[in-house]
Amino acid sequence: MKPKLEKILNPIKRIAGIGLLASVLVLTGVAGCGNSTQTPGISETLQDEWPLWAIEDLEYNKYQGPIATYDNDVNIKPPFYKGKIPLTYKSTFAIGYGGPMSGLGKTLVYQFNDFSEYFIYNGPLLIGAVAVNNEKSLVAEARIDPLGKNKSDPTQLYNPMIEAEEFHYANGRLVFHCRSEFEKGAMGFKAKEFEQSGRKQRDWFPILPGE
Repeated sequence: MKPKLEKILNPIKRIAGIGLLASVLVLTGVAGCGNSTQTPGISETLQDEWPLWAIEDLEYNKYQGPIATYDNDVNIKPPFYKGKIPLTYKSTFAIGYGGPMSGLGKTLVYQFNDFSEYFIYNGPLLIGAVAVNNEKSLVAEARIDPLGKNKSDPTQLYNPMIEAEEFHYANGRLVFHCRSEFEKGAMGFKAKEFEQSGRKQRDWFPILPGE
């Protein structure tokens, strides 16, 4: 079986009296499934490449300081979001890094109605994301290039996009793979998708934390 994120009942206490977190996410099983579960349109190389991240990589599990959670209503429809407007979700920030308005904060989690996105950092740079449904099953991962090297124009020093490589899962196998671009900025909407293979069931990363 491919990785699954499961609930652990032992709570973790947050610093500064924030409260108890009732669950922690855990990854189990890391071996590829091989050709027996290969999806049409997905290369064997890609099928063997995942999972991208370990449970220890999630900033949510690494950070031990105080947190703050905010309710968000987005009235502008993101290009790759097919649900109802306003798009509502909760965002959890690591206050110890400066908070969401300081420019120094880190977003730990986006919690939507039926799934959540957890984020991975290298220092201050966002380098990955993991999407988990409400049953705590791993449904997607992303490998992120936060610097946006602007491959289309290497002479341009600044790229207004964050580049990502997405892996989507179902029934213990990789079912969709693509490369995508997200806007840098407050909303971080997904703006472009290319080099697709397999069959996408839904978008698990309609938005990412912007700058």
